[in-house]
Amino acid sequence: MQIIKARAALYSVYAEEKGDILQAAETYCTEHGYFLEAVYYDIDSSKTMFADLQNAVDRQTFQVLLLPSFDHIYKHHLGHVLNFLIDALNAGIEVICLDPQPTKLCQQGLMIVPHSRTPQAANLEEIVHCLRSR
Repeated sequence: MQIIKARAALYSVYAEEKGDILQAAETYCTEHGYFLEAVYYDIDSSKTMFADLQNAVDRQTFQVLLLPSFDHIYKHHLGHVLNFLIDALNAGIEVICLDPQPTKLCQQGLMIVPHSRTPQAANLEEIVHCLRSR
């Protein structure tokens, strides 16, 4: 009998810490019965990475998206990350941040909604404050 596991994907921009992040993702997947289907390293900080991730979400390639930490949400190309996370959450993808301990995005009370439903933040400090207060 074959056991079917939920598929997970890892998104990371930290190429220099690739081994540690991959190990943390593999450990999490093993402990929770997931299969690490794909790893997306955004090495050149290009928009094409989000196009690849969006295609994977549209094809339902994975059910769980792992992020190394909450820093990934607001530290690198913020707009693209937030738009992608909105699409992923709307598609039923479970988003989990691995550091400091594995945490589901929804358990943090962090809710990401499309821009049209929220007032626009003017700078990074206001954006981080908005994210933390939800």
